[in-house]
Amino acid sequence: MKKIISVMMVMMLTFAFPSQVSAEESPTLESIADSIIEITTDNTNENPTTTYNNIEEFVNEVRNQIPDIDDLELANFIMDYTGQDDLEVADEETLKYLGFKEIIVSEDYIKVDDAGNTESMTQDEMTLAMFRDAYGISPLASAEWNSPNGYMQIKTVLSRETGVLKDGNVGYQIATYGIWKKIPVCYYRDLLALCYTGSETRIDNSHEIYGKLEETIYCCQKTTNYKTQVWNNEGKDPYYTNKNVIVQSQGGGNVAITFQLMSTTGFQCNSGAQNHAKRVASILSYMSYGIKVKAGQNFEIQGAYAHKRLPGGNIGVSVSYKGIGLSVSLGGHIDKYIALQQGYTAYK
Repeated sequence: MKKIISVMMVMMLTFAFPSQVSAEESPTLESIADSIIEITTDNTNENPTTTYNNIEEFVNEVRNQIPDIDDLELANFIMDYTGQDDLEVADEETLKYLGFKEIIVSEDYIKVDDAGNTESMTQDEMTLAMFRDAYGISPLASAEWNSPNGYMQIKTVLSRETGVLKDGNVGYQIATYGIWKKIPVCYYRDLLALCYTGSETRIDNSHEIYGKLEETIYCCQKTTNYKTQVWNNEGKDPYYTNKNVIVQSQGGGNVAITFQLMSTTGFQCNSGAQNHAKRVASILSYMSYGIKVKAGQNFEIQGAYAHKRLPGGNIGVSVSYKGIGLSVSLGGHIDKYIALQQGYTAYK
């Protein structure tokens, strides 16, 4: 009798903890990342800056524990894990994330009112402000109304490359996202800029300049994605998915890409439908390129977005030690969404 009871207890214990055994035998990307990648947060500014360290060690360990892992799956996980799941970029761009040691992500939330006044705020403050814009000052107000205010999130990413120093330089990829939180009322040619400063900082021409715009348009109870991309390599003609996106300026510490936004007026989803509802559900833009910095030297990077309220004029970008400047020529009007300048020291 005792023997039967002991056998039954062994069987019960075996079935009581199947998940623990399974977890030990089958490591996941998330479990490996949680054990290796070090995450630190700097709350010095209004919005936090998050650093993800040991990316190279994570990649090596994943390939050791999950040898049949697909490179693109692994790279996509790194982008998601580091808070960059807003926009699906090209596979070539995604795969670069397998070659980084450290990734630093900074976020800015910016409001621009109808008069062009700019206000930096936290994510929670932006959520509340957008609610008030939509339904009036009182949360009890029921009548929805349109506000001319624009709201945008700018995300700036600095990724330190693996490998040895080249001529005493540390290699980085810098990137920025322009994410509309409240869709604009004008659909002309906007500009996304990403600039760097530092006496020992140069653009790395071995990297391509990459940019992408993606709009999600809702029409006839369906969603359609309008996408446009550009790749620009030194000494080669730019490659476009279409000519609605171009590299506007390069050199002097700045690279800017302009995008032609798509409005619902020029978009047809079903010619047979009458008076069908159409709206732009989201607009996301992204760009990246490489820089090299002398080891031990200080440098800064900064993202910005210029939104046209009128069709005329050309948008200009300038860079000084104070950061990015945005302007527009005669006949134009722009709203300026400028992220905080982020300072770093180059080290390998």
